[in-house]
Amino acid sequence: MGTNGVEHCQILQIKSRSNRYTASQRVRQDAIRRLFYVKENLIPFQFYGIRNLLISLGFFERYSTLGSNDLFVKADFTELFEALVVNPLRAERENQTRRITLSGLKIRQERQEELGEQAEIFAMEFEQRRLQGHPLIQNIRRVSREYINAGFDIESFNDIESVFLDRFIEVKSYSDKVVFYWSRNEIETAQEFTDKYFLYLVDRNKMNRSDYMPRIFQNPYQSIFENEFWGKEPEAWKIRISSENKSIGS
Repeated sequence: MGTNGVEHCQILQIKSRSNRYTASQRVRQDAIRRLFYVKENLIPFQFYGIRNLLISLGFFERYSTLGSNDLFVKADFTELFEALVVNPLRAERENQTRRITLSGLKIRQERQEELGEQAEIFAMEFEQRRLQGHPLIQNIRRVSREYINAGFDIESFNDIESVFLDRFIEVKSYSDKVVFYWSRNEIETAQEFTDKYFLYLVDRNKMNRSDYMPRIFQNPYQSIFENEFWGKEPEAWKIRISSENKSIGS
């Protein structure tokens, strides 16, 4: 009987792999009898043959008192069914939630800050080389070290003849694929400063080369944010109840 049970569970394993999410919705457990069961009306038509086979082999059984729509896994196969079918589904569900621990989040944030600082230092050195000979070159500075809400990272001069700081640079780094996060404050600042706002995209794999130049975008609100060529997707939404619907949830 043990060998047959393993074969029966292997059949269910193969079928559940093709659609783990819906499979996990179909598998239930009776709270009193501690028996696993499957909602028969949720079994796809193409699996009816497998269902009939498992019923004929005694793997599934019905209890009329517990509901005619439920196919219960026979008690002899409970542990085996949990090990070979339920536990893999649980593990798959865990992976689908993309959970991250607090310590993992802190490590990730620290790494992102480190990479961001390296890119900003590169951009500062690039600006100093670009503006070599400017009498006020010492005024170029990383404002991100002092203000977190400036909307940009570096204040610089647009060219060698600029008298005032008139180039405001936001630095983003990437590796291989150009992907970066742009905050609402940064976007609004870019929209406000228009042609005085520059986005420097720094490839971390190349920035140690002496001849490397970052990708530079002037007025990135127009050239990137309003450009359909660039894919954009929100990471979070601000949700609030409007004044007309304050009764919601009460």
